[in-house]
Amino acid sequence: MKIGMNLLKSTNLVTRTMAQITVVAVSATISTTAVSSSALATITATSFNTPDQSISTRSLILDAPVNNGAGFDTITAMSPGTPVLRYVNYKNSGSDSGTALTLQVVANPSTTLSTDATNGLHITVDRCTVAWTSSNNSCGGSTTTILSSTALSVLATATSLATGGSNTATGITSLASGEYFYVRYTISLPSGNSEEAQNGVLPNGTIQNLNTGLKWTLKEQQGS
Repeated sequence: MKIGMNLLKSTNLVTRTMAQITVVAVSATISTTAVSSSALATITATSFNTPDQSISTRSLILDAPVNNGAGFDTITAMSPGTPVLRYVNYKNSGSDSGTALTLQVVANPSTTLSTDATNGLHITVDRCTVAWTSSNNSCGGSTTTILSSTALSVLATATSLATGGSNTATGITSLASGEYFYVRYTISLPSGNSEEAQNGVLPNGTIQNLNTGLKWTLKEQQGS
């Protein structure tokens, strides 16, 4: 009888233990499922505009210079005291205004014409409110000197066309969208230069019998 009683007790113990294990296992499963569901469930809210916001940008464009008459055509047989006139039309065709205009004229190859600030080439810039009549050097509107006579050696570096610094002329401060810039360039060799060739030999540093090419660059910055 004791053996039977112990067996019964042992069986009951096993049953209770298995039941406890089952409850724990089920509890663990429910807990895991709840955590898993909580991790996957996300509630959000958004707000956005309709239609899409439209954005456009302005442009700053200087058209290629247009020759008015000879323009940037070849100049031959220059001599001191005899200036050469050239007429060029520029246009700001962008939608933005241009400011801080500069002019740079670079000589290639470099010669005394572009390195001698006293006897080398000098440039003057004049503006007309309408296109110049190149055939008789006349302006049908009003004329303004934008850049007073400046040595080519100085213009090798971009030079401001606004009044101030070495420029005592009226200058130009801006070009509005669609505005034309009608220019007359006066290119000259100073008349005060005196050179003497001896026995068929030109002096050192002469401005005679030289050839070079000029690259003219007009630049503007975007206005406000």
